[in-house]
Amino acid sequence: MEIYMVAEESHPFYQRCMNWNMANEAIFEAGSIYAGTLGIKKEDFALGGSDFYVKNTPEYKDKFKGKYSVSGDFLRFKKNNKFGKGWSLEVPIKPCIAFDHTAIHGRFSVKQFITQGKLYASVKANGAFKKPEGFTEIKASEFYSVIEKVNAEKLDYINI
Repeated sequence: MEIYMVAEESHPFYQRCMNWNMANEAIFEAGSIYAGTLGIKKEDFALGGSDFYVKNTPEYKDKFKGKYSVSGDFLRFKKNNKFGKGWSLEVPIKPCIAFDHTAIHGRFSVKQFITQGKLYASVKANGAFKKPEGFTEIKASEFYSVIEKVNAEKLDYINI
């Protein structure tokens, strides 16, 4: 089953998404400041949960020798040193309509974004579920035409 829907600014889930976005931006701004204190370029750090990561480059490996564990393309600062202990903030958990407003069991996928004062969402799941209260069901073509318009006209949007 797949459903496409839209909600207005007054919907509580819209507000929750906006609050998440503001908190997320604040955390990444704080991360950028912390990275600067360590001599790390803005584009070379990442955050996950309560962990601070830096790109896995020879330069950073040498600079922070023994203070990290390798995590794919990134180095995660260990919590037992001044670099790991220096970062104590946690990335906020992204709101998910499937968890908040529907009783979905099994596999599912979700697309959520905000543009022009509206929250658009699509949920695809193996089983049946009910449309969340306060959302208006729309056609798939309308959902994807909004995405095309955002891309073509370079409109502001928040990907959730």
